[in-house]
Amino acid sequence: MSYKLLGNALGLAVLLGFSAPSLAQNFDDTQGYWAEPYINTLASRGIIGGFPNGTFQPNSYITRAQFAAIAVKALNLSTTSGGVQQFRDVPNNYWASGAIRAVSNSGLVTGFPDGTFRPEDQITRAQSLVILAKALKERDQADPNALNSYRDARAVPDWARDSVSRAAAARIIVNYPDAGLIEPNSLATRGEVAALTYQTISRVGGQLPPLTIGLLDGRNNNQNQNNQDQYEDRPNQRLTLERVTIRTPGRLQPGEEVVIRAEGSTRATGTFTIEGVARDLPMEEVENGTYEGRYVVRRGETRNNARVFVTLRQTGSQSITREANRRIVIVEGGNNNGGNNNDQADLFPQITNYTANDTITLPTRIEGRTAPNAQVQIQADAFTSIAGPLGLSQQVLNRQIQADSDGYFAISLQPTTILPRGTRYRITLVATDSQSNRSQRNEIFLVQQ
Repeated sequence: MSYKLLGNALGLAVLLGFSAPSLAQNFDDTQGYWAEPYINTLASRGIIGGFPNGTFQPNSYITRAQFAAIAVKALNLSTTSGGVQQFRDVPNNYWASGAIRAVSNSGLVTGFPDGTFRPEDQITRAQSLVILAKALKERDQADPNALNSYRDARAVPDWARDSVSRAAAARIIVNYPDAGLIEPNSLATRGEVAALTYQTISRVGGQLPPLTIGLLDGRNNNQNQNNQDQYEDRPNQRLTLERVTIRTPGRLQPGEEVVIRAEGSTRATGTFTIEGVARDLPMEEVENGTYEGRYVVRRGETRNNARVFVTLRQTGSQSITREANRRIVIVEGGNNNGGNNNDQADLFPQITNYTANDTITLPTRIEGRTAPNAQVQIQADAFTSIAGPLGLSQQVLNRQIQADSDGYFAISLQPTTILPRGTRYRITLVATDSQSNRSQRNEIFLVQQ
């Protein structure tokens, strides 16, 4: 395979989803935007272009089809090669059908098990970096240690880790305003793609002027220094909230403390709510992007299976709220072993590694907690829409397992038939105490990615 990134630079404009470029163009919506130096330089060289109304739309997202076309031009792939793989959602007259065939035949970008390519799906930053890493030279090898410089390295998906570590070692990862984050699971914007493409071209010898806005430990010079200084106080426009966990046993008495932890964007304002108990309590950012909140249970407060929610807010972004990985039980009195209601609440089975309506990639592992040594019946039903309101359902899992002495249980969810994206799974859990024969039921919906 030939890595001729600059072999047809003009083609990158089409691949990025833009119209034909105009040289030395100043876009109406990029003045003062953090990636303006990247965008203007590429536009002046005819590498990218804007839209007929004079805009660049830097905050719009990139689709799989647009980035398939990027890979074709960046890696000089032939769109007429043999062994064409057909996707049922990519007709021959689709604008990017040739590019999609090329990246599929090369193995750079693949389809989904249901025979689709989903060309209009938006792609993430990790997916963008996987493709752009193909353009790097052989000297730019994957270096897992390069990821250690980023605070969210553990968020990089396993399938993308080698490519992202290669991109990190080559210093082509751009993120603004916090260069210490990769944000691999966030959608990639046009402005970000311009910056990532700029750094990739520069790395392979494209003779572009040095720009380090958004690069980790960047060093600026000449005209670039003023540009970076201009944007340093700009708030982050992409607010994330990745995970909410309860750091205390799920059953509490008056005087005991519950600790809530959340992980997300840095420099945000966090609050948490315990359903039916307390609302909008403050959280402290104890580390970069890690927030903690604490609440001491008061006398007279009782609650069975209270849900816990965390909200992050940041200037310039829409707030995000996420439910914790499990619920809590608040009981009155010093002896927790005598009441039937308390025993019933203790049985309450909960999935701990997913929250309601999370997206999942199959196969996946379902983990949860209930009372120690309880029997847990786990049933998964798949609901697939086939036409408007009409849908089909099928049972894909029905097993009984036993929780361990700590109440932990886990099971693999792997349907024997291929189900399409968007399939909803209702996971039903019934926990039963073998001695008293008491049972309690819970359910949660998950969505296939």
